[in-house]
Amino acid sequence: MTLAEVDASAWAELEGAAADPQSAFRYLNLCSVDAGGRPQARMVVLRRVDVARRVLEIHTDVRSPKWQEISANPLVTILGFGPQPRVQLRLQGSAELHGPASELAAEAWSLLPGSTRSTYMGGPPGD
Repeated sequence: MTLAEVDASAWAELEGAAADPQSAFRYLNLCSVDAGGRPQARMVVLRRVDVARRVLEIHTDVRSPKWQEISANPLVTILGFGPQPRVQLRLQGSAELHGPASELAAEAWSLLPGSTRSTYMGGPPGD
């Protein structure tokens, strides 16, 4: 398999995972850096993939520590593992935040099922 084929296969896996809740790559580890320079990792849900632009869409609460961390330093790493065929994907890039007033956030919100929306309507994350 060539490097180009590996790259295409990885992006195809991610694209499929965004639509398949059973995919191992649906749930990824997002790593950022906190104000003290310490790495912070947490699980996130892959919502959408734009292969052509090489963009992963992940949602978060604007009140969360990860929002603050990414606001201060947008450099992140995404890590995922698929048991079949035992593949680890590690992607590094720059995160772009879209707050409640943005059109992209409004569109993403409108596409979420009510049960998922309710997870963002309680107290701040960690309460």
